[in-house]
Amino acid sequence: MLAFLGPLGTPEVLIIVLILLLLFGARKLPELLRSMGEGVKEFRKASREIMEDIESADGPKGKHRVHKTTPKPAAEPPVQESTDKAEEAVATTES
Repeated sequence: MLAFLGPLGTPEVLIIVLILLLLFGARKLPELLRSMGEGVKEFRKASREIMEDIESADGPKGKHRVHKTTPKPAAEPPVQESTDKAEEAVATTES
């Protein structure tokens, strides 16, 4: 991330901490660092979840999964009443 600066030694880190103390004060600095830590934690969690989603979509060893679907059984045609039953119903209503 900060590779262009080179390795930071103890004197550089102490200077950065002193500057932060002057800018934010001793009371606000722990709150600031805590919120930065929580932000980094949430970022790592989100990136891990995205990587897991990508890996699960790719399947094992980077190959795409083939979704097997079972064919649905053909729907049976509706049973029609026989004409005898319909004629009986008409005869009973006429009597």
